[in-house]
Amino acid sequence: MNNSINGIIDIVIDYWSKAIEENKQDGSFELLSSYVKEMKANITAELGRILSEKEAHGLLPNQITILDDIKDIRKFSEEDLILVNVDLSHQIFDGINFDDKILVNVSMNYTKFNNCRFRRTSLLFCDLRYAEVNGGTFEGADIWWCDLYRAYFQGVVRFANSTITNSSINNTYFSGGALIRKMNFKNHTLLQEDKEAYRRFLVLWDSIRPTSDKIKNDDNKKGDLKINQAIDNRYSNLELIYKNLSSSFSANGFSNDSNWAFVMGKKSERKELIHELSWGKLFGKRWKSQVKKTGKICTNWLYDAAFGYGESLIKIISTYLFIVFFFTFVYMYKADISNFLQALIISFKNMVGISSPELELKQDFVLNLLNLIQTTIGILTTGIFGFILGNKIRNQ
Repeated sequence: MNNSINGIIDIVIDYWSKAIEENKQDGSFELLSSYVKEMKANITAELGRILSEKEAHGLLPNQITILDDIKDIRKFSEEDLILVNVDLSHQIFDGINFDDKILVNVSMNYTKFNNCRFRRTSLLFCDLRYAEVNGGTFEGADIWWCDLYRAYFQGVVRFANSTITNSSINNTYFSGGALIRKMNFKNHTLLQEDKEAYRRFLVLWDSIRPTSDKIKNDDNKKGDLKINQAIDNRYSNLELIYKNLSSSFSANGFSNDSNWAFVMGKKSERKELIHELSWGKLFGKRWKSQVKKTGKICTNWLYDAAFGYGESLIKIISTYLFIVFFFTFVYMYKADISNFLQALIISFKNMVGISSPELELKQDFVLNLLNLIQTTIGILTTGIFGFILGNKIRNQ
């Protein structure tokens, strides 16, 4: 098995080294070399895990053949196990069985898969940009460091027990029939959440692709991937990805997953606003837009901290208790109530609109105003709590 792993690694690294040598730019080769060295260790560990699992389940043949060229895809699907550095792009596959196969550094961009099976398939560093999957299954599949930019999954596509790790799903479309879940993303995170991992992903992919196959712009003109710009836009991309996932989850009735994606999308929106905020412009000609962004950041943070964008019972209960205790100390100071328990009861009563004689007797304008403010906040908070609780019960 170790010989098989070393054989795969040698083929992949040799291919990458040649591609990087052809595409390298001044000053970038040393960085690329360090990334390749790091990725070599990662792929070695991942392949070791995959082959060990297949061996434990009796899926590993005595003689492992590593193919770096292929003429008959159906013959491969029936007889062989590992495919490395093969170009399957711009093709149409009907009913091909990739079950239990290992595909490493395989290009499948613009490829159409009609009712193909990828059960327990391991896809490592595969190019699936603009791929179209019409029905099929990825049950138990490992999708690792793959580029699924604008890939299209339609019809019934199952992802049960599959794991997507450090793979870009930027502008990837999952139709209502694509049964993808939150649990399919390793550690419930997306690639763009980790800035350095996303940088490695972008740099490696942009370097190992042939010059004629660089990522294209929307106007279909060829152009180099702008790494720094892509990293700067990662929060706006995350916001869009999470919103698309939320819609897909909701369409399939996965309400809890949809709520998670909604919350993550709102957090990504706040991070993007913070990233765009320029304190220098705050005092310049564009100060109005910067003030507006600052306001959006504050309200976004408040909605998150106070009640988790309407999704967190713990946060709304914590907010409720914080308000109660805050006004308890206010009344102890302002109304000269020395008994903490008495002030606490007054504060709780005010939250539900019950007046307290201790405050009415004071005939103090400020106390009456505070009483009114707390009652208003209490009614709003209670209403939000009921809304969140109702949603939680309905989504169970």
